[in-house]
Amino acid sequence: MADGALRGDVATMRTKLRFSPRLARRHPPYPAPIAPKPHKPRRSRSTIRWAPLALLIIIALLQLASIPFYAGSSLGPRASWRFEHGRITFTRNDTLNPEPFYVALNSEGLRWSFEARRYSATHWFMTVPLWFPFLLTAAWAWRYRRRRGASNACASCGYPLAGLTPGSSCPECGSSSARGVP
Repeated sequence: MADGALRGDVATMRTKLRFSPRLARRHPPYPAPIAPKPHKPRRSRSTIRWAPLALLIIIALLQLASIPFYAGSSLGPRASWRFEHGRITFTRNDTLNPEPFYVALNSEGLRWSFEARRYSATHWFMTVPLWFPFLLTAAWAWRYRRRRGASNACASCGYPLAGLTPGSSCPECGSSSARGVP
């Protein structure tokens, strides 16, 4: 009888603990609902493929536009930019010198070098030629194309070759340089 009483007491204690309001707040008897993860829109492959080309075209057009014109403006009370000679210059001044946006004719040719000077901690300028971002963007586009070609895809058309025997031709374009996966 002592065993039964003990069992009953333990069972009673368990039910009291299980349904105590204090424990129910900490550990609900049902699984807590899991919030769905926010949906991240995937970037389209065509957007990723054509973004470097669009950026290359914009940089080339800026390079051509800087031959007959130069432009500039303030970025704030002490900072400004200037676009001329195929280069863009960012300047930080000690004095307040706000400038409105301006465009004027350029009489000089292109300049190809970097230039930077620091006069003090708050007075400096930096000039970057446009061939540098053009080169970085071209390298990005080339790397993307190489990565795409190194994957399991046809070297000519990009058709996925999963499941084909190695060395077989591409079913899409018939190219014999298609890479197969073992």
